[in-house]
Amino acid sequence: MRRVIIISVSVMLAALLAFMVKGIHKGLHHESTGLLPGSALPAFTYCDLDGGHYSSADVGGGPLLIVHFDPDCEHCEYEIEGLFGSRESLKGCKVLLVTGADTASARSFVRRHGLLDYHSFVVLLDTAYQFDSQFGTGLIPANFIYDSDLRLVKLLEGEYKTETILKYLRAFD
Repeated sequence: MRRVIIISVSVMLAALLAFMVKGIHKGLHHESTGLLPGSALPAFTYCDLDGGHYSSADVGGGPLLIVHFDPDCEHCEYEIEGLFGSRESLKGCKVLLVTGADTASARSFVRRHGLLDYHSFVVLLDTAYQFDSQFGTGLIPANFIYDSDLRLVKLLEGEYKTETILKYLRAFD
């Protein structure tokens, strides 16, 4: 009887461990339940840092990189610092940085990273918290890479190295 209990507990612990490992991996790089490759850019309207509105109609054409981020997220900082360090690699690509943070936090982030001088980067505020339902994920950071026809090429959820993001953007050169 004691042996049966030990085996049962061992099996349950192994199953729990497997579930936790899968959940951690899924949290870092999980398959999206949202947009699929080939999906059109969803319709959206967000506020910019000056209080104006910026919508999907303002994008024009691609290629386009949308980064869903939070100014206080270390993983987001890592990714965005890498992208800004690779500005030459982003030539010809529009970049939208979308956050649910307040205006003051977003402005502080822009100043910290010296983004005021770059017209190809636009910081948008999702004040109505609609990003999750429009793009199918609330995970941050999340990178949405669109081609010249504004069709989704790749969705990268969780932290990725700059080289990985740029690999998909270089395909448009």
